[in-house]
Amino acid sequence: MTRILCCLVLTCFISACAPKGTEVVQAPVAPPKRNTKPAVTTTDAPVPEVPRIVNPDGMQIPDLTNKLPNRNDMTPTAPPTPGGGVIATPPRKPVSE
Repeated sequence: MTRILCCLVLTCFISACAPKGTEVVQAPVAPPKRNTKPAVTTTDAPVPEVPRIVNPDGMQIPDLTNKLPNRNDMTPTAPPTPGGGVIATPPRKPVSE
């Protein structure tokens, strides 16, 4: 018990006599300047309205029939791989015991 008490007193004495830490304060950083550009004025040109389809329940959805992909969109751009591009392997035969 006395050994623990001596260690505790010695630890408190050493920590009390230890040099105090110094606080390091960074210099204030100036906020970055924003590149202020003059506001762009737009003309009040009417925006073309997207045709809408009205469902029987009243929900309106945009008509996307003119935006369907054509044959050029579905053609792959990479050259075909040798072997027809088949990656599958035949199944293995079961091991008989």
